[in-house]
Amino acid sequence: MKAPLSNQKGQALAEAALSLPLLVIAFSAMLILTYRGALYYFADHQAHEAIICLDDDSVQNCRGRYERSFKKVIFLGLRYKVKLSRNSQQGQAFFEVDLKPPLKIEKSISFPLTKNL
Repeated sequence: MKAPLSNQKGQALAEAALSLPLLVIAFSAMLILTYRGALYYFADHQAHEAIICLDDDSVQNCRGRYERSFKKVIFLGLRYKVKLSRNSQQGQAFFEVDLKPPLKIEKSISFPLTKNL
């Protein structure tokens, strides 16, 4: 004997009520991981570009460019730190975002970037 139609509707509602929070959690986790991954690769690329900038420009100018580029991709009021330094032999970049766990990138490149032949 078939179950009445009203019981099937109640069962579907109960299944939806149980599975919807799991779907929301899974979708949120995917978004967070995608953002974190994209932020990591963007920061890594920008750190490399900032160090190359140090070969031709001052630390202050390169740091300003580096920070402006990060402000475009960081949202939700996340705090971050940007540090650039240069000496005669090396340029270094450091980037940190206050996430859980923190996202940190450190890069250095030896100078001179081009060799005189």
